[in-house]
Amino acid sequence: MRIWGFGLRSIKFPVIPVFLAGLALGIFIMFAGRGVFLEEAGLFDRETLYHMKYMTVDGNALFSYVLRKRIFGFLIL
Repeated sequence: MRIWGFGLRSIKFPVIPVFLAGLALGIFIMFAGRGVFLEEAGLFDRETLYHMKYMTVDGNALFSYVLRKRIFGFLIL
């Protein structure tokens, strides 16, 4: 079993080194450009957090939603 690559006809493609290089490049790009990418992302900006602070959750609606989503897996078990 080859871990470091798989054969494409007579060419060996290095899977793990390419994956690790892409992961490192992605992390570097996110750290270098976090001001541009994450400044007003919409998930954790000031306005969204303010609305989340004063938001209320309807327990009955949440229970019925979770029940509908999980009932099939429960019945299978």
